[in-house]
Amino acid sequence: MIVALNFTPVPRFGYRVGAPAGGFWREIANSDAVEYGGSGVRKPRERRSRGDPAHGRPYSLSLTLPPLAAVFFKLSPHARASARKGAESLSEVQNHKIQNPNIP
Repeated sequence: MIVALNFTPVPRFGYRVGAPAGGFWREIANSDAVEYGGSGVRKPRERRSRGDPAHGRPYSLSLTLPPLAAVFFKLSPHARASARKGAESLSEVQNHKIQNPNIP
C-alpha cells in the first residue's frame, strides 16, 4: 500500500512517490473526494508505476496530491500476479546461472 499526504493548501501535480513494486496501483481512498466534502481534485484512479527509483524504492508513481488530503493506493491483483511471475522467472534464471556458471 502507498499512502501519500499533502498537508498544504496547494495541490501538487506530478509528485513522484516511490513504489515497492511495478504494475498498476489503484486508488482505494481519497480524503479530498467530493463525497467527503473535498474539492474533488483527482487524476485517473489507477496509475502505472515506472522503473524510476524514488524514495529508496525501485519504482515510482507520478501522482496528483490534492490539497489538505490523503490518498491511498493498493497494488492491483493482476499486477501482483505479474510481479510474482517475474520474480519466479528471475529466480529460475539466477538458479540456472549458478548451476551453469559458464552461461552469461
